[in-house]
Amino acid sequence: METDLKKIIEDRMIQLSASDYKSYMFMLLSGIEYLHSNWILHRDICPGNLLISSDGILKIGDFGLAKKFGNEDQRLTPEVVTRWYRAPELLMGARYYGKAVDLWSVGCVFAEMMLRMPYFAGDTEIDQLGKIFWALGTPSEKDWQNMDLLPGYIQFTPSEGSPLTSLFRSATDDAIELLKALLTLNPHGRPSATEVLKNYNYFKFAPIKTPPEKLILHSPQKIKTEEVQMDDHLFKSEIQEIKIKPDPMHISSPG
Repeated sequence: METDLKKIIEDRMIQLSASDYKSYMFMLLSGIEYLHSNWILHRDICPGNLLISSDGILKIGDFGLAKKFGNEDQRLTPEVVTRWYRAPELLMGARYYGKAVDLWSVGCVFAEMMLRMPYFAGDTEIDQLGKIFWALGTPSEKDWQNMDLLPGYIQFTPSEGSPLTSLFRSATDDAIELLKALLTLNPHGRPSATEVLKNYNYFKFAPIKTPPEKLILHSPQKIKTEEVQMDDHLFKSEIQEIKIKPDPMHISSPG
């Protein structure tokens, strides 16, 4: 693969537009929809695992933690997903979960693209939960019933959180609506990939998606450096050919 989404996000020389975000999100959600329709949980969606081909196509990689699932009555390990992209139910030790854990991760990736840095970057699992609740607010029993029954439930100091619009100031209303849905604390309130693709306004209205082949994958500086290195390589090759090319004046005639 040419690169991955993590490298693109971290390269500040690459300008990402709202149309670019939408293109990556459409490809990511389409991939998640395919996995879930085939009863597969990825369980480690993060920018480094989202590979980008030379023609701009996003492909989901690293299936080391992927799991075949039938329903949410199946007992699973909560020790999955890179911490910064791990859903709050997993951070509190949930062993019965489903597709919603992947959708939370997708929301974290969406936020990271817009911020150009991780949204929730906790040092420990408790710190991760703290950062999530500080940003989004501490859920009440009304928001998330039976949350206190989770094996690793911890009662945090109540926090109201901050409106997403205060941080994602350049995001459209449709983008904020989608981000809020994906980062719903109660897993039962998160939409499926199919619901997002079919029902949410984010993919229905402007700006339109950037065609994959027009996505910028490398910074202009890197492209220029690679061109210089290529030119230098060709120049050295030509010099080498000149050196080894025989001089016709020094070739002895036969006999």
